[in-house]
Amino acid sequence: MHPKVVSVTHQGRRRVNQDTVINSLIDSGIGPLHLVAVLDGMGGMRAGDRASQLASQIFLATMKSGLATGAPDETFLRKLLASAVEKAHRAVYQEGLDEPEKRGMGTTLVAALAKDGQFLVVNVGDSRAYLWDPEPGRLSRLTRDHSLREEAVRLGKLTDEEASRSPFAHALTRAVGSGAELEADVFPEPSGWHQLPPGGALLLCSDGLTGGLADGPLAEIVADCPDSATLGQFLLRAAYHGGSTDNISLIILADEDYHGPGKQPLPPPIEPDQPRPAPAAVPPTLPEVRSSIAPQPNRQLGTMLLILLLAAIAAVLLIHRFTNRASFAPPASTPPPVVTPANPDLPAIEVEIDTEQAPPTGEAAPLMPTPSPEGLPPAENPSTPAP
Repeated sequence: MHPKVVSVTHQGRRRVNQDTVINSLIDSGIGPLHLVAVLDGMGGMRAGDRASQLASQIFLATMKSGLATGAPDETFLRKLLASAVEKAHRAVYQEGLDEPEKRGMGTTLVAALAKDGQFLVVNVGDSRAYLWDPEPGRLSRLTRDHSLREEAVRLGKLTDEEASRSPFAHALTRAVGSGAELEADVFPEPSGWHQLPPGGALLLCSDGLTGGLADGPLAEIVADCPDSATLGQFLLRAAYHGGSTDNISLIILADEDYHGPGKQPLPPPIEPDQPRPAPAAVPPTLPEVRSSIAPQPNRQLGTMLLILLLAAIAAVLLIHRFTNRASFAPPASTPPPVVTPANPDLPAIEVEIDTEQAPPTGEAAPLMPTPSPEGLPPAENPSTPAP
């Protein structure tokens, strides 16, 4: 099987393209393996660009070095993918520490290692992998987003629609170069291989694609395009005209027999500085989109960030509620003052004020002498001068 590979990357509505794509054929003890990847940089104009480029270089070099020796099996390849991501992570993280202007930079990474129609996927962040199977007409998402949005939905705290409206919807819980430690997900879990079905296609993409193209329309396009080259351009244009504001990058690994009826006209070309359109309505009937991965236990970092987010929202609501109550509540009665004697062994004396006989507003209250405790010798009474 010789799949066709199509690689597309575009700056979209951004001035700089911070995405990086990998399309490499690597020799190994079991023959050539195809490595494809999409990395979406973040952290400022130059830092995000640098993060994705540096991570791609380290990731690719580690994969080539690891595949150069021996005859790798599935277990070895899984460990190699995770190790290559970890090395890329350490390189990006260290450069961010060494150069203050790049501090906080990072990148997502989604990659596939394929041979003879079988492949493994590794993922960190919110770039995604999809698999199209034409026999049931189903587009399956193979990866989990490491984002607050997906964590909240997975835990049942918010619906997907509620999470999408949150200003923190795209905040990542994991990224290459972010934090001292990183754990990558390798799919399928916990073992085995994904299989490219006859006439099927594997799609890797940055969130610039999914930000302008929901899963339903995405599945409809993949089902219709006549060939993989047309599919690449169709997805790019559809995401851009669908309102994507980010860089748009994708790689398609398509079976030789991939094709569709080609009924949909190709969207118009991308025009620089074109304004973002209003979101289009989703057609009522679309090809099925499923996730092929089971829900996983919440990761510690994702849980912590989600709890902090929910706690902050709750605190704002409580402050707002009590502020409103305070503005309409009657003034609280003044508690009786407490006179504390200088001698700590003596009890405090409470002075009662008759509020019903208090002077009207604007009039001064009569001065009251400070009472002395009964039986206190003059020399020890703090209100009586010593002889």
